[in-house]
Amino acid sequence: MHKKFLKLLRDYNLDFGSNENEKNNEIFIRNGQLISQDLKKKIKISNFIPRFVESQFYSESFGFEWNVFKKTQLDSHTKTNISKDRWESITQKKVDSLKSKTVLDLGCGSGRFLEVLAPYCEELVGLDMSNAVDVSRENLINKFPNVHFLQADLNDMPFKEGSFDLIYSIGVLHHTPSLEKALKSLLKFLKPGGELIIWVYGPRFPLRILPHDIIRYIFCRLDPKITLKFTKIYVPIALKTHSLPGKLGKLFKYFLMWAPDYPQYPIPEDMRLEWSILDAFDTFATRIEKGYHEKDVIEKFKKAGYVNVKSNNTPVAVSGCRSKL
Repeated sequence: MHKKFLKLLRDYNLDFGSNENEKNNEIFIRNGQLISQDLKKKIKISNFIPRFVESQFYSESFGFEWNVFKKTQLDSHTKTNISKDRWESITQKKVDSLKSKTVLDLGCGSGRFLEVLAPYCEELVGLDMSNAVDVSRENLINKFPNVHFLQADLNDMPFKEGSFDLIYSIGVLHHTPSLEKALKSLLKFLKPGGELIIWVYGPRFPLRILPHDIIRYIFCRLDPKITLKFTKIYVPIALKTHSLPGKLGKLFKYFLMWAPDYPQYPIPEDMRLEWSILDAFDTFATRIEKGYHEKDVIEKFKKAGYVNVKSNNTPVAVSGCRSKL
């Protein structure tokens, strides 16, 4: 943890015990603890990351996921702008518009979007409830010392109010127990006029259970290692069925053997297959997966107190601001 990260945290000080004088000269803190000003809370710092949660709860499968697929979605790995283009499409912003900004990535995973934004932000924070945050730090810290990391629950964040110019969450909040609770808890961490941008899955078919829903129901309850083995066998077979002629191929693609496919990505076939396996595992391994109508998300933003709420023209991406008043 970089010492200057403390300026974003509320009511916490560094505590080194008997080694305080020696370690106070360090810029990055590998191991130690934060202690609240009332001395009632002690937060462990390990591997340079403050740990505000001791358990990964419902996010355990994501921690496993990003420890397996550490670099799959990084632009530096694919030698493309896939992640950069995705971020700009969802947020309707250019990355170079973030100069001098303090930005928070909720559910940073392996750090695909952190890598895109880090060259431009003044300060950038990657938060994840799972140990994926360790993967993110491993991928970025040697390149971007302005990026900070912590393991915490997005519904109970330790930041000072009004810390961020921008908070974004891409592909995360549909995996949380309550979108409404998340939106309400995030508002106070924006600066006046600051913006929250989220992207979540679109609506599910009511009263319709698809075969991959049954797969998820079974495999999200198993060891993630078993789910990954299944997914690695399932996805290549599923993708082949999508190439069957006429309506038969469409039947397999959209109903019988769904699997994500990215023929538009300018990457080698083996990378494309790895990306498909990653996203299929993401679906099969999670216990919580919800879908939302855009109009409902917009209404939830408004009820939570955001202003200037709007669609970002990418289903389902919505943004809203904290009032300047």
